Parts: sequence; structure tokens; C-alpha cells
Amino acid sequence: MSKTKMTVAQFLTIKIDESGKTQKEIATEIGYDAANVITMFKQGLTKLPLNTIGPIARALEVDPVYLLRLAFNEYFPETFDAIEHALGTTFVTENECKLLDQFRQSTNNSDPEMLVFGPTRAIALVLADK
Repeated sequence: MSKTKMTVAQFLTIKIDESGKTQKEIATEIGYDAANVITMFKQGLTKLPLNTIGPIARALEVDPVYLLRLAFNEYFPETFDAIEHALGTTFVTENECKLLDQFRQSTNNSDPEMLVFGPTRAIALVLADK
């Protein structure tokens, strides 16, 4: 079964609808005069400008790293790969940081081996004896 990646437009549509705010309110919060720009983002007619990611993430109360990663992977995947390669790291969301902290606690800060069952399958952890 193939899983399609969520687009920026799809993500924004969901989060804007969940926010309870009007498109005019969101437009104003992110520095636009007209609400139609929000419609254009939601429809995918206009790419979300990178300098708008922080403000719209705050307005929608979403993780800005997730939105940044989503936008870069959709609009500029090679550039994003190059940035992560140059920095020698990947951008991690707040939820991913929490998962990593929990993982470290549950493995007693060990360095367990991992078994990967394929690119779309869950990863099973092989924990060392404590």
C-alpha cells in the first residue's frame, strides 16, 4: 500500500480549519492585508514563503520545524538535503525530541541495535540486557 506524503496545502487546510480562526485573522497575524492569500496557500496555488513559516506556525500553533521540513521537502528537496548534510544533522521537531528523550530513558541511555523491516515498516529495537 502506497502512502502519499501530505502537502503543505493539505497540512495548512487541516490546521487552519482546526484553529477556529478566520482566514482574515490568520492573514493579519502573519502580516498580510488580504485573506485571499490564505486561500491561495490552502489550494496550493501559491507556495508558502519561507519567511512566513515562523509566523504561520505561531498563528496555527504548530511546530515550526515540522512546517519548515514539510515546505522544504515539497518545494526544495535537494536544497534541504544539502542543508542537512552541510550541518551534519537533521531538523527535529519538538515531538521527536520528546520521543528521543523517552527512548533514552527506556533504554537506560544505552546504544541499542535496531532491526529495520523495510522502508515502510516499523523499527524494532533490540535492547541490551540491563
